[in-house]
Amino acid sequence: MNEIHNFFHKMHECFIDKKLRGGGIIETTIVKGERAEEMKKKLICYLLALGLLSSSMVVNASSLPNESTEAEETAEGESPEAETAQPVQEEKNVTQEPDGLEEETPDGPTESETVAEPVETVEPEEAVAQETQQEPVDEQQEDSQEESGDDIQEPSQEEGLLGDQILVSGGDDRNSATVISLNTEYAGQKKSCWYKFTTKSEPAYYELWMRNNATTSCRYHIYLYDGLNQMWDLSRWEGNQGTALGKLEPNHTYYLNAGPGSDREPDFYYLFKVTTYDDPEGNTTQEAYPLPLGEVYSASIVASNGYDVRDTDYYAIQTAEAGHYRIRLVNESLGSNNGFRIITRYNEELEKKTWIDKSRASNICLTLEGNTPYYIEAWCNDSGYNMNYNILAEYLTDHEGDTKETAYDLKVGEKYDTDLCARDDVDFYRLTPQISGRYVFEITNTNASKIGRKYYTVYTERNEPLISGDAYAGQTKFPEVELTAGNTYYLCIYSNSKLDEDEGTYVVSYGRKFPFSDVPATQSWKYDSIKYVYDNDIMNGISGTTGFAPDEPLTRAMFATVLYRMAGRPAVQFRNVFEDVPAGQYYSEAVIWAYNTGIVQGVSSTRFGTHENITREQIAKMLMEYGDKVGHYTMNETADLDSFPDRSDVSGWAVGYMRWAVGSGIVSGSNAGGVYYLDPKGNATRAQCAAMLMRFSVRYRN
Repeated sequence: MNEIHNFFHKMHECFIDKKLRGGGIIETTIVKGERAEEMKKKLICYLLALGLLSSSMVVNASSLPNESTEAEETAEGESPEAETAQPVQEEKNVTQEPDGLEEETPDGPTESETVAEPVETVEPEEAVAQETQQEPVDEQQEDSQEESGDDIQEPSQEEGLLGDQILVSGGDDRNSATVISLNTEYAGQKKSCWYKFTTKSEPAYYELWMRNNATTSCRYHIYLYDGLNQMWDLSRWEGNQGTALGKLEPNHTYYLNAGPGSDREPDFYYLFKVTTYDDPEGNTTQEAYPLPLGEVYSASIVASNGYDVRDTDYYAIQTAEAGHYRIRLVNESLGSNNGFRIITRYNEELEKKTWIDKSRASNICLTLEGNTPYYIEAWCNDSGYNMNYNILAEYLTDHEGDTKETAYDLKVGEKYDTDLCARDDVDFYRLTPQISGRYVFEITNTNASKIGRKYYTVYTERNEPLISGDAYAGQTKFPEVELTAGNTYYLCIYSNSKLDEDEGTYVVSYGRKFPFSDVPATQSWKYDSIKYVYDNDIMNGISGTTGFAPDEPLTRAMFATVLYRMAGRPAVQFRNVFEDVPAGQYYSEAVIWAYNTGIVQGVSSTRFGTHENITREQIAKMLMEYGDKVGHYTMNETADLDSFPDRSDVSGWAVGYMRWAVGSGIVSGSNAGGVYYLDPKGNATRAQCAAMLMRFSVRYRN
């Protein structure tokens, strides 16, 4: 009986292999092959013996354990008594149709019958076996891996090789290649491993990145294969990393082979990742990305990396009106072997820029037709460097004008800082001097090279050229020409070279020939202020000399004369108002005009204070009254005087005037040891007065 009992237990193990999986789930597999055929023959013999001994066998079905419980207990390694109880239940299942088996055994069943018969008799387990049936080889491999503990283990902390990477074991060949995901960083360790991935359904560019984390001398490689054809070769020594970049076919499977350069089994890791790049900019003019004018667009160009694949970004722009346009590209990457160009819809190149360094803005400035499509082509030729960049296309407002009819009105003494927008840009300026004499044209080329060389010509209103020349970099001598008051003249500035924003910049001005030997150009604030008031016939030098006397005080009569000139010398009917303002003096009409307009009242009812030095708070009052009553300017600026230590020195009647003067920037304070003082009752020098007059004129008159 024990032999028969053990036999059924073995037969059950032959036909049905049970394994306990995670969570208590039982998988069942039908045993096939020679082992199963041998056991079927033994089954026939034992069944004959079973018929002879059936009278002595007693089967108590109620004492048998539940099958699922039994399987769990057996899998967990319970006692042999639990194992011997199992065949009793299995025997019951197998011998449900003993009559049929006994009828076939005398002559021996056929081969086909012996294969089919056990499957029919295993009723409870049949459905499970069919659903979970696997190849015996796979199960054996799983068993060996689980039992031997050969699964890849996490490296120790002291190795310091893994962070967010996923540790993965590659296959031994293409057929067993491990599937990896895009945009995921992995860590591998085997001698020679195979991986595979599938590209996206839409066209895109891909980057293969790897790092060799070996601590000893070893060269690791990763090869990319399309089928049997090797495409990319990426090799690095320990501690180094690199990339391979290019365009791959959509919805296509590619293979990676990774391993060390030597035959030895490495004990270190390599890191790798396959990254995908979308390419919304398009690679042809038909796929060009529509770039709105005036908006900065950020993009990337994947480097060629020597694999005959070059990403080219195309942008389409639509001009609204004819004029000057600037295309600006700023390279944000390390590489510099890149560029961009402007082409027409007929693929005609208009202009090109190459070798764009990191963080440098490269510009193409040119004149385009109105309501016309154009294309921008950007590329990167650097091996191993993607080009991350910003690009901008914008319309340039040309304030200077390209014709005499659209010329900019350049005022005498005014410094105008601008640039030539494009290679074929021409800047015209209109000027009408109020005083006849010698005038100087200052065209300062702010570019340091001949690339941005400018040229100029001064024309009469009848288009007759008076002077012409070259505005080269570092120029200190400027042309002079005789001009007549009231006549209109034109200054034209142009270039014959390809210009960008930096190369086209310049500063232009014109004014009377500066005669004052006591005001050197090195004293910048004095020179600029005094030159401005002289050019605009506001202040002149000391009579009978060639000097301006910049540090001498200014009298009240002189300042009234200055305001009178600013007003254009209006006609005045002289009358005797002040006893110290007689008729026939250079200041007589000016003082009476200032009194009549309400600008001054005098120091008393009978005296103007003609030869008294004017104070800073008196200048503030007279300038504000001039702006209100003569210029009719809006002068609502005001400031708090609390920051000045001498604020209490301001006269009560002058507080409002001084607050306006500080708020408008006319008065900034006198610097004494880093501390600024209002010095309201201090005498203003001629140079200080010139500076306040220039600030006032620039702020309000212009």
